[in-house]
Order: sequence, then structure tokens, then C-alpha cells
Amino acid sequence: MPFVSLLRRLFFRPDVVYSRYENQFQARTPAGRRFYLFMYLLPGLVVYAAINIPSLYEAGVRATGLTGRYYQYGWIAFITFGWHMVLPFLILRYHDKLSVRQTFEYLGMDRFDWRGCSYLQVIAFLLFTILTLPYMAYLQRPMYQWLDAAPLLRIPDYSIFKTAESLYGFPPVLLLLLFIGNFVGEELYFRGYLQKKTAFLGKHNVWVNGVLFAVYHLFQIPQTWPLVIPSMVFPLLMAARKNLYVVILFHLLVNLVWAPLIHFLLPFMP
Repeated sequence: MPFVSLLRRLFFRPDVVYSRYENQFQARTPAGRRFYLFMYLLPGLVVYAAINIPSLYEAGVRATGLTGRYYQYGWIAFITFGWHMVLPFLILRYHDKLSVRQTFEYLGMDRFDWRGCSYLQVIAFLLFTILTLPYMAYLQRPMYQWLDAAPLLRIPDYSIFKTAESLYGFPPVLLLLLFIGNFVGEELYFRGYLQKKTAFLGKHNVWVNGVLFAVYHLFQIPQTWPLVIPSMVFPLLMAARKNLYVVILFHLLVNLVWAPLIHFLLPFMP
């Protein structure tokens, strides 16, 4: 179709550095492939166990002496900064034997896409908002209610993810760190790191990355699993522009602009 061809020419760009690391360091053995697919879900399983299982949560609060809210914040900070940001560096440096410079190249932190972060970002955001509005209006809410009805999937009442007020009730500095860990840490880990490791999936890599990214959020299932279709935009943008900063910026826009904009527009849907 002409429109699809136009979008492809507009958004897709080659990056020989990205392709080289993708070809060289994708998982090749059956064990390695299973490992990196599991790495999508493992941090989410850890946080789910620490926060959403009441007995483990209460034991953790007692052991640390923290309040429940700050105990949860500590776990999220550990995952978003320690696991999502530090762990890829350690594996690339000491398992894959990359130098510091090569590690930055692999993760895409050494290259900035001005075109992808300027007017193409605006076009992508507007298209994303238009295409996801019907989905959010007619599918997201029923999926949320269905998932929230299952006891093992429901967000506990004490969770900081239960309401926006509880999540955004931290002091501004801590809230800023939480946001940075969210849109920078998640994109560095899931797109900058894992999307190349699972390049063995070929044409299926984008949708597998998007699905596993949504499923990873086991600690807030009713809120995030219904967003599995919109989540596809992140790996798709990475595959198209091959630039980490494009998806980081888009993730920021989704968190801070798209979500309240959709909330504003939903009442106007028929």
C-alpha cells in the first residue's frame, strides 16, 4: 500500500553498527536463547514476589525496618537502576568481553538520531495516539476488569501501583528518579540490550519483545497487560530507527503526555 510504503521510507533507517552487534551477539545456542527470553520476565518475577505476595512483602518490611511504601520504592529503584542499567553493562563487559566503548556502542548510547527525536517523533506520537484511542476506549477497560477479578493478578491494596496518588506521592526528587528509571532503564534493558540478544527470532522479534515487555510487569498486571498492543510501538520504533534515544524520548512522551491525553479524549468517544 502506498501509505505503508511512505511510512517505511520515512521512518526506517539503516545503522551498520546496530546491525553488526545484533548479528554478532544474538543468542545462538538453545540454552542461550531460552536464557535471554527468560531475562525479559525475571526482573518482573522478582518484584512480584517481593511486593505482591503478602507473606514475602511483610517479611521484607520487617527485615528492612522500612515503611511499606519505601520498601517498595527500594525494590523498584533496584530493578530499574541496578538490573536494567547496571546488569547489561556487566554482562556485556565480562561475559561478552566488550570494551567500555563497545558496550556503549552495543547499547546505542553513543549515537543520537536528531531526525528521529524531532519531527518524526511528533508524527509517530500523533499516529500512535490516533490508532490507540479506539483500543483504549473499547478494549482496555474490559481487559482491566477481567484481570483485576483474578486474586493472583490483582494489585494489592497496599501496593504503590494501586493508584496514581500512591505512586506519585513520593518527594519530587525520588519521583524524578522513579521516572528516569522507568523510561531510561526499561528502554536500555529491553530495547538497547535484549532486543539485539533475541534477534534470532527474526521477523518475530518485534512482537515478542513487545509482548514480553508487557508481561514483565507482573506486579501491576491489570494496568499493564491490557496495554500489550500499544506496547508494540517501542520495539517497532527501535527496529525502525535503531536508536536508543528515540525510544527513550517516546517512552517519556507516552508516560507524561499520551496517558493524560487519552484520559482527556476518552469521554468524547461514541
